[in-house]
Amino acid sequence: MERNWKYFKYEIDVIAQKHNEICFIEVKVRAINAPIKANKALSFNQEKRIITAANHYLQKFEIDLSPRFDLIAITRQGNNLTLEHMKNTFFPTLD
Repeated sequence: MERNWKYFKYEIDVIAQKHNEICFIEVKVRAINAPIKANKALSFNQEKRIITAANHYLQKFEIDLSPRFDLIAITRQGNNLTLEHMKNTFFPTLD
């Protein structure tokens, strides 16, 4: 549906639909020897920004699908890439 969708200073890397779900996907790429691995690189503040942008997207386009928040972690070792797709990485919370 979308790539690099922006809401003010917030950005969602990928927005996709599968069946009755809309998926908001963050993509992280790290070298194999990075101090923080790609699958651990999503901070709580980043999650909050993604949730804020996703909420705006759902309202703006009047989408009535269940939201899902995923992470695609890509690890680079030389010319080789390893991709890990983690579904439901985090959930919206009430503040």
